[in-house]
Amino acid sequence: MKTVSPKAQELLYNINEDIPTEVKLGKRIYKVRDLKQSVANRISLLIVKKNAYFNTDNTAEALEYLGNISSKAISLAILGSIIKVRLFHWFFWRYIYHTCTEKEINMALMTVIDRLNLGFFLQNIICLETMNQMKMTLTKKEALSYQAELFSDKKQTS
Repeated sequence: MKTVSPKAQELLYNINEDIPTEVKLGKRIYKVRDLKQSVANRISLLIVKKNAYFNTDNTAEALEYLGNISSKAISLAILGSIIKVRLFHWFFWRYIYHTCTEKEINMALMTVIDRLNLGFFLQNIICLETMNQMKMTLTKKEALSYQAELFSDKKQTS
């Protein structure tokens, strides 16, 4: 009979009891709890806006937005609740952007992703995007031309 590993039991206990994880960002250590749905939605909105900037012709504007998106995401994760986000996010992401290096932000994001299962959340978003792809429908003219092409190929092989 298989038994659950002690590490998995501890992880489940931490999730059930909402025990915060310590995240080091620069010289400070922050305690991060599991993401609430409203904060997860804000992070999803950041990702959607990022995708929109890839299709723009204004490179300077795109680089400016993409340069501070990681600071915004880690700020949302650290603040955690919608009240803190509404009160402090406008200042806190700028503080992170100007005081921390990209390496420190990356390490903090990796800690948050590992602890909060954001990887699963982002994978779910990707799966939903692929499921939501609109099916291409042929117009009548395209269908007739495709049918004629298939018919002509069929005549040539016989």
